[in-house]
Amino acid sequence: MHVLISIGRTTDGTGFGRQLDDLLHTDPDESSGWTGSTVGVTPNGDFVALSTYLSGTDANGISERDPVEWAARHPALFCEPCVIHSSNTTCRFGCGPHGVSGFAQILHGRATAEQLLAVDDVLAPFIIAERRDMLGGFRAWLGTDEFIECVYFSSEAEARAGEAKRLPEPIQAAVHAIESTIPPTIYYDLVSPNMRSRQLRRKR
Repeated sequence: MHVLISIGRTTDGTGFGRQLDDLLHTDPDESSGWTGSTVGVTPNGDFVALSTYLSGTDANGISERDPVEWAARHPALFCEPCVIHSSNTTCRFGCGPHGVSGFAQILHGRATAEQLLAVDDVLAPFIIAERRDMLGGFRAWLGTDEFIECVYFSSEAEARAGEAKRLPEPIQAAVHAIESTIPPTIYYDLVSPNMRSRQLRRKR
């Protein structure tokens, strides 16, 4: 799986939303190797688009209907050019990318694979037992120590309730010990994400 990611700050939330809605009426052609997209704007006006392709070769032939390409072709809608990331080093968990979800959270940070895997291992039992709101997602590496992760939740309300649950003390201590060595992570909350995929389209 190859991932293309675009992040930028919009200049006109209302006008931007109308143009984005027009784009999302039509999916990219499946023959391009496109497998799905997650698109949204945060309450602060940050635009985030993530598109997945079967391979990097397919991603190089990106369709103008892909939201990442669309954003690059409409710079006037943004305060400054969108930052575009590309990665073929990915892993998925749970439902994987572009599942049915009422809320999506994108994390952009710096850490090594070993650091994040250590956090994953410590949190896994708690998430399985207590975080039924967390449906799955995927992580893309942008180098040896930079990542973008997309996590899908059943709804924002359930995600906030899940975040409020107190971790058992041993897990909290272990997570804190690891996270204290990692720079702060940037979070982008997509309250009403638009998700499209081959799988969802075939279910319509």
